[in-house]
Amino acid sequence: AFMALGAPGSAGDLAAALAGSTAMRYQTSLREQRAIARAHVEPRIDAIWRWPDFFSVSVNVAIPNPWTGTLLGATGAATLDENGELYVGAGGSVGSSLTLISGSAAFGWLNQAAPPTAPQLQRFLAGRGFNASAGYWIGGAYSYTIETGESSTSLGFFSPQAGVGYTYSWHVGDLWD
Repeated sequence: AFMALGAPGSAGDLAAALAGSTAMRYQTSLREQRAIARAHVEPRIDAIWRWPDFFSVSVNVAIPNPWTGTLLGATGAATLDENGELYVGAGGSVGSSLTLISGSAAFGWLNQAAPPTAPQLQRFLAGRGFNASAGYWIGGAYSYTIETGESSTSLGFFSPQAGVGYTYSWHVGDLWD
């Protein structure tokens, strides 16, 4: 019996199916490609400088009252990590600024020599954390996450302010996939 190439049940159909499954097997998302590339690169522990691990924007609004003046406030934050993962957070702050509304936009690094893994960044950026920040147009911040016990340092633009805060952050999703 003669089987036409590509006919159901033919050798050509089997070859096409195998080729399709092989092509599907090698198609990976951008996230998977970044993870594979990171897994095959030895971290340079002796590196003096590395790209930032995340970028964060925060806004603080002072809540004036007769007992504390403008020392207490509410904070909102959005953070984008180097893998395209987005996090949002809210919390309270104690501090002083020249205006009722203050803010910052800063690049941050986990306080470790090697670049963090994607899961490590996600564990650090989502959850409960404390921070201390200060700046006068240029400033810095130190953050500590309760869940992991890790810390980070951030540098960037800070409106005139100094204070400490507590924030709870949620992982929202991936912006790049």
